[in-house]
Amino acid sequence: MPSASAALEAETMPDSVAATGGPCLNTDDAARYVALAPATLTTLRCRGGGPRFIKLRSRVVYRVADLDAWLDANVRANTVAA
Repeated sequence: MPSASAALEAETMPDSVAATGGPCLNTDDAARYVALAPATLTTLRCRGGGPRFIKLRSRVVYRVADLDAWLDANVRANTVAA
């Protein structure tokens, strides 16, 4: 059974947090977070190679944890290790 604090937390969370399991950003905010143009993030989403995203009806959101994982996966020591 969930604790009272977990129930309260679920009640006070924004819908996108409760629905996705973590804080989420829209495309513009996610692009700012990863230092890319929103159009670049959209292109990566359509062609592949970008961070994981969630489709909520007509909205696209990115979990901060997925953005962090994508950034971590793209860390390179030099340009040869591409």
